[in-house]
Amino acid sequence: MASTGPPAVPAIPTVTAGDGQATITVGQGSGGGTPVSYVVTASPGGAQCTVTAPATSCTVTGLTNGTAYTFTATATNSTATSSASPASS
Repeated sequence: MASTGPPAVPAIPTVTAGDGQATITVGQGSGGGTPVSYVVTASPGGAQCTVTAPATSCTVTGLTNGTAYTFTATATNSTATSSASPASS
């Protein structure tokens, strides 16, 4: 059974780089309610993608090859949206 309450801050996202894009895998933080979705945000630039449970990854497109990006994720359920995860490295 899914736990209720606000979702915990997600775990640090993992990144697989591609040509002008990156596939980001997110994981549920410890504790908190069960997320129904995650929004992943790239920095710099703010490009986003959404992961809808039960999926665990999404692809951020429109990135510039040769630019160093980090990614954060927030988790959302019917109760609330979490704070952002620590940034990927």
